[in-house]
Amino acid sequence: FSSFPSERELKRTARILKDPAAIFPCTRSDGF
Repeated sequence: FSSFPSERELKRTARILKDPAAIFPCTRSDGF
């Protein structure tokens, strides 16, 4: 199952989904 995302990648994706500001820090000032 090497084609499946690793647990580390899944956690990173979940973190980004929960905190979009992780991708766009500038949006924090916009209330995101």
